[in-house]
Amino acid sequence: MMRLAALLPLVMLWMGSPAAVGETQGAVHLLERMSLAVNTSSYIGEFTLERDGRQERLRIIHRVRDGEVSEKLVSVTEPGRQLTRIGDEVTVYLPDAGLAVVEHRPGRASLLGMLPRGGGDLTSWYDIVLEGRLPELNGRPAAVISVRPRDGFRFGQRLWIDEQTALPVRMELLDNGGAVIERMRFAQLELHSRIPDDRLQPEAAGSGLKWMRHRDRPGAAAGWTIVGAPPGFKLMAVHTKELRDIPSPVTQMVWSDGLATASVFIQSAPPGLTATGAGRAGAASTFTAQVAGHQVTAVGEVPMATLRKLVSGARPSPR
Repeated sequence: MMRLAALLPLVMLWMGSPAAVGETQGAVHLLERMSLAVNTSSYIGEFTLERDGRQERLRIIHRVRDGEVSEKLVSVTEPGRQLTRIGDEVTVYLPDAGLAVVEHRPGRASLLGMLPRGGGDLTSWYDIVLEGRLPELNGRPAAVISVRPRDGFRFGQRLWIDEQTALPVRMELLDNGGAVIERMRFAQLELHSRIPDDRLQPEAAGSGLKWMRHRDRPGAAAGWTIVGAPPGFKLMAVHTKELRDIPSPVTQMVWSDGLATASVFIQSAPPGLTATGAGRAGAASTFTAQVAGHQVTAVGEVPMATLRKLVSGARPSPR
């Protein structure tokens, strides 16, 4: 557990008068405090992820040391399936498929995909209110924050933020009708002042797996733009990757409003390929169409209307 000196920054976050129930400004401050705690703290936890009628139990180890993020996410339910992150390099171990995939993911975002990215004016696109305070993890009080979208281009969220650690201990992703699409709930979550290197080593050996490395093409420009993106969504990052077994580079454009995130993947369409349509895997949806001889696919935990608008707005940039 953390020493008192290590706890002081988090204690300071929670000083002052508590926000009144229903107050927007106080709720926004709580989200900001949570984002700071998630990005600057080292912690170990175990949680349950529920989606599509299935439950999976996972364990996460997250360390921030000298500004570098290291992380390990392990499935307890499906042994061997895990992700590790050292800085910007993420390795996904998929023993059932016989694969280990290495890719570059810049930024400090956690492997917990439901967490807000931060940035942007959330109150322009969401009503953010404090619903109240309830006992949650180990009976400790948690602030319950409701994030309700103002249009049909984003989903809502409900978050339980532990008042002792400022970390999220329960999260729900809600569709436009208020139904829960995905739920994450921690059974254990503790701050740690020191996490040794061996705790972050992969628990599955890479031997016997086929290794695939997705390389970024340094200095490569996207060559594409999105016209008329959904309101509030801004271009956060552009990557051009060389993927094994795919002959042409794939451009990825990451769009976010600070809470919801979607990626647009663009690649040259092989001759005769006319794939188009929509799909869903877990909480994520996909939409694919052909644009100017390229296959354009949008993916994200957002309404289908958002993905369609991103894909329909894809245009080759003038040279």
